[in-house]
Amino acid sequence: MDLSKLGLQDFPSAAEELVSLRRIDLSGNSITNLGGNIAKLKRLQEVNLEHNDMLTLPDEIGSLHLLSSISLAHN
Repeated sequence: MDLSKLGLQDFPSAAEELVSLRRIDLSGNSITNLGGNIAKLKRLQEVNLEHNDMLTLPDEIGSLHLLSSISLAHN
């Protein structure tokens, strides 16, 4: 799912309902915090958070056992 360059400041709450989602591109936004609800995306394999304002990742990201790639450059 491509949600890049939309001016988002938070992880979109509607996205947490997409439990079959495998890839999400949130690059080029102003996101500072993913929140713990990203853990609902149990099938997530790739997350692109490049060019945001991230300082930390939520502990819940560790429960995403299929996650193989997190891009965090330029935060």
